[in-house]
Parts: sequence; structure tokens; C-alpha cells
Amino acid sequence: EVRQVIAWCNEGPSGARVDDILVDWEDYRGEFDSFDVAR
Repeated sequence: EVRQVIAWCNEGPSGARVDDILVDWEDYRGEFDSFDVAR
């Protein structure tokens, strides 16, 4: 799901201009119990 959101951010909504997206992947450390993507 995270990769899908990143792909969407690279395109942006119609009428938007996206110059660059910076993604900094890190190893999972078990800090959080859940993850949600809200649009």
C-alpha cells in the first residue's frame, strides 16, 4: 500500500506539478502497532 501511495504522489492529481519525490526506506523496527494511509 505504501508503494501505491508513492506511485500516486509521483503522478500527483490532475492539475498538479510534481518535480520530485524523495523516499528514504528504513528497516522495520517494530515501533508501531499499525499503519494507515488516509487520502
